[in-house]
Amino acid sequence: MTTGNSIALDEVLLGQYADALGLDGLQHTVNIFIQIMPSYMEELTEAADNKDTAAVRSQAHKMKSACRSVGLAGLARKLEYLEKESWQPSDLPALLKDFDSAYEKATPVLQEWLQNYNQS
Repeated sequence: MTTGNSIALDEVLLGQYADALGLDGLQHTVNIFIQIMPSYMEELTEAADNKDTAAVRSQAHKMKSACRSVGLAGLARKLEYLEKESWQPSDLPALLKDFDSAYEKATPVLQEWLQNYNQS
């Protein structure tokens, strides 16, 4: 699976959101994202465990949209792969582990971007 840099941020979009929502509004959006992602991941894992390909693709679509809404372009690409590309149910444990690892690395980068944007 080639999805590019999984930590890639869409800094242009984040800057537009910060300008439109204010930094507090954007931080609130990011906080909600961080709160809902564990339940989204649970749903994705359950669908994968059940080998429910349609549910995996549907959940990946929902999660992709959530990632894009906070500028996590690299994570969105990983989820787009799950949503649209050809894979086997046996591939899912590794794909989900890869996503989870990327998520754990990307969210601190997003938080750091917000802190640095606030100081500029």
